[in-house]
Amino acid sequence: MKKNIVIVLVGMVILFVGCKARSKYPIIAKIGKHNINVNDFKVILNDATYGLIKSGKIKDIAIQHFYSVTIDQKILYLLAKESGLKINETDEYRKYQENFNKTRRDFYLKLGLNEGEIQRTFNEYWIQREFIEKKIKPTIEYKETDLKKYYETNKKVYFTVKPYIKGHRISVKVPDPEAVLRISAKLEKLKKQHGTNYKILKEKITESFGNSAFFIEDKQFNIDQLRNIFKKSPDEVNNILKTKENHSTDLEEINDMILFFYITKKQTEEIKKSYDEVKDIVLKNYIISNIQKIVAKKTKEYKNRHPITILVEDPASLL
Repeated sequence: MKKNIVIVLVGMVILFVGCKARSKYPIIAKIGKHNINVNDFKVILNDATYGLIKSGKIKDIAIQHFYSVTIDQKILYLLAKESGLKINETDEYRKYQENFNKTRRDFYLKLGLNEGEIQRTFNEYWIQREFIEKKIKPTIEYKETDLKKYYETNKKVYFTVKPYIKGHRISVKVPDPEAVLRISAKLEKLKKQHGTNYKILKEKITESFGNSAFFIEDKQFNIDQLRNIFKKSPDEVNNILKTKENHSTDLEEINDMILFFYITKKQTEEIKKSYDEVKDIVLKNYIISNIQKIVAKKTKEYKNRHPITILVEDPASLL
């Protein structure tokens, strides 16, 4: 009798542990009979978007966009599996995994994924990649006339170098509104004293503001990015482009930061690249564009064949 009781108790423990394991990563949606769990949503994020979601700074419409991408990524994996592709641990596979572990593993551990889920995620990415390379890409055919037509249609967007500045973005966090004038005055003084020597300017700003000072160095910002950062009109941004090289732009107060740029290089006019100059890029972009179209078509067809059931409306609530 005791033996039977022990067996029943052990069975209950196993059942309990199993239920707990299954509930650790909640299922947020289903595509036909296939589950999408919360980790599938997590892994499409990066560190920045994850932080913004956690702090409530990303709007619902953006979260729904990430949700839609999550579903489409899972469908791409299911299409790859449907095509009969399997994982072969080749040298290329191992090299890809090594790079994946270097760039993503620590972040996924931070998100709460265990080793099994990280490996599952990698395997799904790999199969998706193989599907595109082996099943979709070889079907894309083109002639020189197709590439030239693509160039003419897209030269304004992809093959024109917009005005830009290159250099260092310097910002100082403002603890409260009363500190704006004090911090601005100090930065103006430092700019005046060391404005043409970035190395010394950075040292002095760091000495004055410590961990409240932030530096993004050796980056290029085109005119559209500058408009987005400063929320300024085209004419106002053009004034930024008038700043001399190896000089600093005017201070700007944005949210709880005061920031400016130290310009090392700039281009003030649009430069259109000829077809011959960018032919290799045209070909690459043409193939990517067609891959996207084919994947979108196959994804839509898959959705028509397999109903999608949303179980959790806001997956961000589970982060």
